[in-house]
Order: sequence, then structure tokens, then C-alpha cells
Amino acid sequence: MRAATPADVPDIAALYVAREGGEVGEASLGVTSDLNRMAAVADRWVCVAHVDGRFAGYGRAKLRPGSPGVPEGWFLLGVVVEPGARRRGVARALTEARFAWLVARGVTEVRSFVSAQNRASLALHHATGFEEVRRGDVVPGVTFTGGVGVLLRRSLP
Repeated sequence: MRAATPADVPDIAALYVAREGGEVGEASLGVTSDLNRMAAVADRWVCVAHVDGRFAGYGRAKLRPGSPGVPEGWFLLGVVVEPGARRRGVARALTEARFAWLVARGVTEVRSFVSAQNRASLALHHATGFEEVRRGDVVPGVTFTGGVGVLLRRSLP
């Protein structure tokens, strides 16, 4: 696990497009923007995982402004693992790397939100110490597969 660099942009963008659709060029611009903000503003962090010397996935953390019902704070967003690297602990390792990065910066609480239909993500969140806050329309402006989101939180040491 390590912080993403510009050299990781093609791998992250290709994995993003494989999962979400869209164009690699547009996704590359988004990833580059995230990396630039990491360096300049420090309101987000992108980390990558490699398994056997090959790109295996990425995870993001982002400081989100407050909105109705959701306080300002750090959120874990978008852990995505290459299909061939799944079920090998990569998502958990990316999650723990983001926890460590946040703790090193004095963050004491982190949140996340996922679709209620994403059982794998919910299982990972519960296994890494998250507790459910509420279900429904949990983050204004964010839509969820099936229409129901789950807001989760975890205290950090």
C-alpha cells in the first residue's frame, strides 16, 4: 500500500471505467485532479495496492463538507479491486492503509456511505469496525443502486 502517484493514473482510470463506465480520458482527468488536490489542498488521499508486482486496486479518502444530516468530516470513498485480485484481502488492506493515514493526521472519526445492496462493501465496513448510523437517503445529492444508502461511522484511535 502506498500513496498514488501520477504513474498510477492509467491503472486507476482503467479500473474506474471498467466498473463505472465512461471514457478513460475523462477518468484520467478526474484521477489527476484528485492527485493534484492531494498535494495542494490535502483534502483527499488516494492509495494503491499491488499484488505480486501488479496493480491490484485503489482506495480514496476525502474531507467532505457538511450537509443536512451529515456533518463535515473524513469519508472513505471508492475502494475498487481488480477482479483477479479479489478475495485476497486487498480491499481490507486499502481500508486499513486509509485508517493509518487519517490517524497520522490526527483524525479521530471517519464515515462512509454505500448502497444497501452492496453486501460485500457492507461486510467489509462491519469487519473493519464501522457501525451503521442510518439507512435511506443518507447523503444529499448521492444516489444509490436500489435507492437506499447506508451511512456508517467508525472511531479511530
